[in-house]
Amino acid sequence: MGKKKGTIGHHYRYLLHYGLTRGPVDAVLQMRVGDRTAWAGRVTTSAQVAVNNPQLFGGETGEGGLVGAMDIMMGESTQMPSSYLAANLSPQQSGLRGKLTVLWRGGIFGAFSPYPKPVAFQVERILADWPGGTPWYPGKASIAIDALLPLPPPGGGGGGGGDGGGGGADLFPGMQP
Repeated sequence: MGKKKGTIGHHYRYLLHYGLTRGPVDAVLQMRVGDRTAWAGRVTTSAQVAVNNPQLFGGETGEGGLVGAMDIMMGESTQMPSSYLAANLSPQQSGLRGKLTVLWRGGIFGAFSPYPKPVAFQVERILADWPGGTPWYPGKASIAIDALLPLPPPGGGGGGGGDGGGGGADLFPGMQP
């Protein structure tokens, strides 16, 4: 007679609908869950995105991961109500035009912990939503992130700026803290 294995935990499947901001935006770039990148890409129109990150929180020996489909709804003027929300919540749904929302379609969202981790999204709005429709100087509106100078660490540690620690040039010469 062998020992019977017991259930040690469960995968969790949530229907999650996030209202992010008013639209329009240029792109949705990233979904972070519990300070870890669950999905990264560049979505510029409404689309369904596959998330396949089962080891995000340690997989089967940790707190699971994320595996499922996510609808990114950009809030276009022609956006129709979500058939998934209509089927699972109520047939009367809004088209959510003018609003950027993200819908997690009930895929695996963690395991062994009944508390979902905090979710954050990185969204880009540089050229979209300017009064009159166009930025004042579209060719210079976007700045590549890798082109920015590194900032000194908070508190002046590590030598850099005008903290008297020596080394490096002051980013703002002549300014006193």
